[in-house]
Amino acid sequence: MIRDILTVKNFLSKEQCDSIIEMAKTYSINKTGIQHNLVESWKNVSNFEFSKNSEISKIIDALHSDVANIIVNTYGVEKSFPREDGYFYRYKTGDFYKAHCDAQTVLTHEGVTVGMRKPSSSDISSIIYLNDNFLGGELEFGFNNEIVKPEKGMLVLFYSGWQNTHAVRPIEAGERYCIVNWFVTNP
Repeated sequence: MIRDILTVKNFLSKEQCDSIIEMAKTYSINKTGIQHNLVESWKNVSNFEFSKNSEISKIIDALHSDVANIIVNTYGVEKSFPREDGYFYRYKTGDFYKAHCDAQTVLTHEGVTVGMRKPSSSDISSIIYLNDNFLGGELEFGFNNEIVKPEKGMLVLFYSGWQNTHAVRPIEAGERYCIVNWFVTNP
């Protein structure tokens, strides 16, 4: 079973994180919630929208390039590239993301649905935390109850399959900012 969860502290400096958040706040934001017919809402979070040629998109693309290099060097794959442009999320008090995995359509464990997602070709998921001045919002891996407490500037990488079913616990106070993407390896 593939469970490797890698954390890289200080992937970004505190100053870089602050600068990215301040830049992002100048863009529009959309509230995203996902609800399926038989499942209550399992995602409540906001996503910043950037044009592909914006300054912040160029910064995020450079970060994704750095993450791809870490994936190649750490996981022993020939190459890695982002599956899409990724997402810049803001979680406010009460926001959450229920248990899911990033690479399957429907995820069940012992007959219980624990997450849903459109089909993807994700191999490795990445999260870059831009702040840590909030309560709640921990990244929880369901099958072994492993908890990752976000730290400003930290990168988290993990295989995208069902073995790493994960959730974001509700934000109790403050706002949580992060950049999320999924990487394909050895296409």
